[in-house]
Amino acid sequence: MQLPKKGVMFQFDPITGISNNGIHRLDYKIAQTMLVPHEDENNLKSVIVLSTDNKVFIYPDTSRQLAYQHRNNLFMYVVNSNNGILAGYNFRHSTEDVLKVTPIWNINVTPSKLVAVKAKHSNERVHSQGRVLPDRSVYYKYVNPNLIAVASISEDPIHKHVLNVYLVDGVTGFVLYSTSHKRAKEPIHLVHSENWLVYSYFSERFRRTEVVSVELYEGIVQSNSSVFSSHAISSLPHALSQSYILPANPLKMAVTLTERGITNKFLLIALSNGGVIEIPWLLLQPRFDDVPCGPEESCIPYMPEIPLPSEAVINYNQTLGNIRGIEIAPARLESTSHVLIHGLDLFYTKVAPSKTFDVLKEDFDHLMIVLVLAGLI
Repeated sequence: MQLPKKGVMFQFDPITGISNNGIHRLDYKIAQTMLVPHEDENNLKSVIVLSTDNKVFIYPDTSRQLAYQHRNNLFMYVVNSNNGILAGYNFRHSTEDVLKVTPIWNINVTPSKLVAVKAKHSNERVHSQGRVLPDRSVYYKYVNPNLIAVASISEDPIHKHVLNVYLVDGVTGFVLYSTSHKRAKEPIHLVHSENWLVYSYFSERFRRTEVVSVELYEGIVQSNSSVFSSHAISSLPHALSQSYILPANPLKMAVTLTERGITNKFLLIALSNGGVIEIPWLLLQPRFDDVPCGPEESCIPYMPEIPLPSEAVINYNQTLGNIRGIEIAPARLESTSHVLIHGLDLFYTKVAPSKTFDVLKEDFDHLMIVLVLAGLI
């Protein structure tokens, strides 16, 4: 059966799974979709759909007025893998009746080939604005919610394949960070969160999978702790990077997400053997060369090879075939993240990177608390 070239929309209740409208076939091709960050009167977020001929549609249509009110703060990017162009748009010239996009920047990576693009999760929250070092000094994070991670591969007569990685501001199109790796090829996987980026590639030189972590910092002085603007960038952030060896073949990568961003981050990596392993971000976090690593819990000595203990496999003995994606959603409990792994199989579980610190243990003495409170009253 030949799949339709035009877009298809399926609307359903996420709680019950029941669909009232069924499958709705669109009369245009989809170039990009975006979730409007503002809620309507029904506490729902609408979806903006951009067609390949740059026409804008919004679902539900009743949210058009809300999108128009926030048009000056809405931005969208589109990736065209065929011609190697990454383009940015805004909605400033929209009217109350018709939403319109205006191109504001574009980046052409040709003759390189775009292989991966990753933006941050729209609902992500950053709890800690700085990183406390073992010497008690504070390095403030460069937290830009508009950053887009882009990876491209170019052909080279000497080094065969060269991997190029960029961090691009989605509002201005400004490249804040870039690096390259010689003799590196696909598969490429990106994970983008807070002020850091983790990506993996296959090294042709050493015939192994390598993982690189990158962190961006403002420095010892924070520019503005309450308001951020992509148009107010005065200097490039300071970048730290570290490389590791992954003794396995990764299929997909994701990062945990919680309601308030207080809980530590875990990377979830789907492996070719059917397992999904959790790796603490603190294990991959780049180290400062001029600051020794002390006995603090958050300072783990550098290990070039990432350990993959069997107890870190979140699907236990349930082997998952042909994993195509890992979806993460925050739970109502700050300590917990929902994880859905899909492919040939569907696997759901919950992970708690910092343990269940907000849940009472089963053997908690409730009677003692009641007696103490009664005595105080």
